[in-house]
Formats: sequence, structure tokens, C-alpha cells
Amino acid sequence: PPSSLTPPAPPAPAPDITTSSMNINENSGVSAVVGALATVDMTSPIFAETGNGTGAGLFQVDATGNITVQAAGLDFESVSSYTYEVQATDAGGAIITKMLTINIGNLDDVAATLSVNTGGTLNEGGTTTITSAMLAANDVDTANSGLTFTVVSPPANGVT
Repeated sequence: PPSSLTPPAPPAPAPDITTSSMNINENSGVSAVVGALATVDMTSPIFAETGNGTGAGLFQVDATGNITVQAAGLDFESVSSYTYEVQATDAGGAIITKMLTINIGNLDDVAATLSVNTGGTLNEGGTTTITSAMLAANDVDTANSGLTFTVVSPPANGVT
């Protein structure tokens, strides 16, 4: 005779902190929000930091899992990412620890500086091409080939 067996239910997922990385822009101030931690199969988790990772002391996690900047000075040019270890404890006593990566976003935060400005002479009615030997700049946040120059004031003498 046919049997009416019910297949077993799939196993529940293991408790885990599902967030593995977050992003925040450089120069973000103290108390800026980095992000919120997410979990699976944890009832009312309470979060804490372990003090481990290169970001310990720079970031802070509150009991609800919100991570904020704790210290000023995030600078992509110095450090582009940090590790930060957090721990979640749920109502049933399960404890999960996770090492996160917090990536620092690069902003164009340093103005370009002129490196060459030799000027030039142009006869009336003449034309010339301004070359990088005559006018050049450097920018730590933008490739020099991406820089453009704009005339913002007309010459003191001559036609504008």
C-alpha cells in the first residue's frame, strides 16, 4: 500500500550576522552613520564590539546594530578599508561573532595645484596652443589627464 510520509522540513538557517561589509566616505564626521547590521535566525539580538580589527576605536556599534563613526580622520589616501569585529547575542543565548570590512570611499577632497605656469606671449591677431610645458597642474584625487583649465578673467590688455 502507498505510504503517506511527509518529507522532513528543511533545517532552519544557523544564526548569523549576514552583513559582511559596509561603506562610508572619507572625511565623514563623528557620529556619521556607517550602516545597520542584519542577522538571520536570531531573536532580539543585542550587539557589541569585540575590540578586534583595524577599525577598533574608529567605529562604534550600538546595542541595536547601528554602526557609527567614533573618531574623526577617515582618509582614503591613508587607509582605504578597515576590519571591525562585532558580536550579536540573541534572547536564547546564541552568540555570533563576525569580522566586517568597512570600506572608505574616495572623495575629490584636495584641490589641484599648479605645477607649471610659465605664461606666454601672443602677437596681435596670432594664435597659439597652450601646452603642458606652459601650464600644468597636479591633483592627488584626479588623473592629471582629466584636468581642464578655464579662463576666468580676461587679459589686462588686448581684445577679450
